[in-house]
Amino acid sequence: MLFAGTHLEVLTYAACRVAQPSDTADVVANAFLVTCRRIHEAPTGAEVTIAARCRAIGRPDRLPLLA
Repeated sequence: MLFAGTHLEVLTYAACRVAQPSDTADVVANAFLVTCRRIHEAPTGAEVTIAARCRAIGRPDRLPLLA
């Protein structure tokens, strides 16, 4: 559910921010890998939070940087 619901948004987000377009797939794969490994640590509604961050692509002034 998480992957299917957010993959395109995460892919678009990553593509706009990587130095080399060829790195996009690796960045997306790593993001979902970490998310799956740590999903038990995520607060309730994490899918909504991730999707909201991805939708904010067009609003970079509202997009918090993730450290």
